[in-house]
Amino acid sequence: MKQMLKTWLFLLTMSLIVSASLTAISAGLRERLRFSNVPPVLGQTGIVMIVTGIMAMAFIGFAGMISL
Repeated sequence: MKQMLKTWLFLLTMSLIVSASLTAISAGLRERLRFSNVPPVLGQTGIVMIVTGIMAMAFIGFAGMISL
């Protein structure tokens, strides 16, 4: 029971760290795109979704490098 609680707390902590990191990356991305020349068709949200998708594909590429 104690080991299960430690595992759960570890997974919770790691998920919070990852979500905080991705939020900081997203905020930095929005700040850089604010001063970029983005076509009006894409707007602010559209270009963020496209760049976030590209970043997700890059992170998926790292998935096979580490095996647990």
